[in-house]
Amino acid sequence: MRIPTHRVSVLSTVKALSLGLLLCFVAYPLHAKPREVWERYRIAIIAEDGEAPEIKAIEAGARAEALPLEDEYYLAITIENLSPIQADATACKEALHRAFLENYDGVIASVSSESIAEEIAFLRQHGIPVVLVGQDLPSSQRIGAVINNDLEMGQLAAEILIKTLPYKRDKIAILAGKQDSAVSTDRLSAAREVINQAPKIDIFEPVAYTNGRTHDARQAIERVLSEDYAKDVYGFLILGNWPLLTGQPLPWEPRERFCVACDALPTMVPYIASGQVQAAISRDYFAIGEQSLNMLIEHIHNDKAPEPALRLVSPYIVDRYNLSEFQKNWTLWLQQ
Repeated sequence: MRIPTHRVSVLSTVKALSLGLLLCFVAYPLHAKPREVWERYRIAIIAEDGEAPEIKAIEAGARAEALPLEDEYYLAITIENLSPIQADATACKEALHRAFLENYDGVIASVSSESIAEEIAFLRQHGIPVVLVGQDLPSSQRIGAVINNDLEMGQLAAEILIKTLPYKRDKIAILAGKQDSAVSTDRLSAAREVINQAPKIDIFEPVAYTNGRTHDARQAIERVLSEDYAKDVYGFLILGNWPLLTGQPLPWEPRERFCVACDALPTMVPYIASGQVQAAISRDYFAIGEQSLNMLIEHIHNDKAPEPALRLVSPYIVDRYNLSEFQKNWTLWLQQ
C-alpha cells in the first residue's frame, strides 16, 4: 500500500526543516563529538585493609585526577579497587598477584608489611609499576611513594593546641604512638620543638606511648590523668586517632581540657562537634590519590621516572568551622 502524499506549502516545509535542524543541534551539540582515545590503561588500587575508609578517599582522588589526564593525553583510564575484605598480608599478596594475572597496567598500593616487597618486585619485573600510598617501603622496587608529611602534622597539631589554650601557663600532655615508629618519632620531635619555643608552656613528662590499640590508648590517657600534678594539665596532644575510633567519650567534659588529635577520620566528628576535641589534623587522602595516579600515568604513558620518588603531602586542619564540609566529603567518598 502506497503512503499517501499531501500537498504542503513552501512555508510549512521551511518551518518543518528549521525545527528539525534546531532539534538536531539541541540533541547533538557540536562539542559532543566522541573524544579521541589513543591509549587505554587499567589501574588497580589495592590496600591491605579493603574496609579502611582511607582507601576510599584515596580512590576518589585518583578517579578525580584521571579526568584531566584523559583529556591531556587522549587516554581512557579505568580504575578498579581489588582490595581484599580481610585485612591481612596474605590476602593483599593475592590481590597484587591478581593484578598480574588480569594484566593491569599499574598498581596503587597501601601496604605496611615488608613481605609485600617480593610481590612488588615480581610485578615490576613483569612491567607493572607500583606506587605506594600512606606508607613507604624504600627497600621495595616501587617506582615511587606518596605519603603524609608527619613532621608537618606534629608541628601543626602543637601550634593549633597552643592557640586553643585559654591560658598560656598550662602544661600539655602528649600521647604518642610506638616508640620505634618513624611516624611517631617525626610527629613527636616536631611537636616538642614547637612547644619548647612557646613561653610558659611545658610538656607534662613523661610522654605517654601506646601500641596503637584503642583500649591501650585510652588506658594511657587515664594513667596520665591519675598522676600527681595532672590537675595542671589543660592541654592534651594526641599524635594519632587511636582513642577516638569507637565513639566512647574521652575522660573529661567538653572544654574542661583542650585537645588536638591527628589522623582525622569520620569517627572524630562527634568529638569535635561536642567540644571534647577542639581540632584534628587530617592526612589529605584525596590529594594522595590524585598525586599517586599522576605519578603512575606519567611513568606508564610518558616513561617519566618520578622526581622526587618520595612525595610528602601536607595535612590540613579540621575544626568546628569546616566540620560540615569535612563530613560532606567523607560521605561522598565512602559511597563509592
